[in-house]
Amino acid sequence: MKNIYIILNILFLLIFFNVSFTTPVVAAEVGNKILFSINPTSPGPQENTSVSIRSFAADIKKSLVIWYLDGVEYERGYNRSVIDFVTGKLGETTQLTAEIRKTGQKTLKETITILPVEINLLWRSDSYRPAFYRSQPPVSTGSKVEMTVVVNFKNEDGITIDPQSLVYNWEQNYQTISSRSGIGKSNFVFTKNQGDDNIKVIIETKNGKAIGEKSIVISSEKPIVSLYEVKPIMGVNWTHAINNKEVLGGEKLSIKAEPYGLFSKNYIETGTFNWTINNNKTGGQDGNPALTTLLSSSLIGRQDINLSLDVSNKYLPANRAVLKRMFFIDNAIIKF
Repeated sequence: MKNIYIILNILFLLIFFNVSFTTPVVAAEVGNKILFSINPTSPGPQENTSVSIRSFAADIKKSLVIWYLDGVEYERGYNRSVIDFVTGKLGETTQLTAEIRKTGQKTLKETITILPVEINLLWRSDSYRPAFYRSQPPVSTGSKVEMTVVVNFKNEDGITIDPQSLVYNWEQNYQTISSRSGIGKSNFVFTKNQGDDNIKVIIETKNGKAIGEKSIVISSEKPIVSLYEVKPIMGVNWTHAINNKEVLGGEKLSIKAEPYGLFSKNYIETGTFNWTINNNKTGGQDGNPALTTLLSSSLIGRQDINLSLDVSNKYLPANRAVLKRMFFIDNAIIKF
């Protein structure tokens, strides 16, 4: 009998964490003369699970296959190479047996043990986002991404195992990162590459027994920049981003740029803001290049404004966002 510890494939959404961009894990085969593939590779407690088999020692297509769950016959049929079932509760094992019969040939029979485990794979990046923005900002190339895996595992005796006693083996793009792997190393930090990063963690006990694995694909996203009007008394109007062909008004109009996902948190020092208004280059305010003034009290009447902004990172010039807006200014009215 081969004991195999299988884990839960569930993601928790927490504040400042995002678990999007996940992909299914390809099931690894286990067994000897009968090879079992489990999908998902890491089923959790009371989770719908599919198990398939194949064998080099028997022709399953011409054989009678009998499946047993915890010693009780579950299904049978010729070429019945796949079954679906629901796993037990946390800490409850499921004994799954496949028996292959064919007239004139030796019967093959093999059993695996499925032990559900909860694993939560969380991540967040240091990409910039405004204070009011509660979602995960775009993850652009060069961002620092922190992964955290949380494990809830009970052995066959129902005893909860301390996650810090487990061994975590981290992989990035199918390469093992030995320096970040080891006992209790449930955190993994990496720098975002261009394109996709495939991150995988394989968890096992100190004596080498496999607990399970979890993987996630994090894709690079294009940074974005939005513009917000700054009121003299009320400050930045975070409730409304300036759109094309809007009419804005007032004796003095200042605009603030917010680069979502472009920089680290200290974007004022690391960013370059190139403002252009009606084809004329202009600069931001002293001490805050993300803020510029478009209208003063000396200008009267309605004006057409064509504004463009090219924002980039001083240390990663290719990491940039471009925005173009055409709107109208009328200092006789205030309208959104």
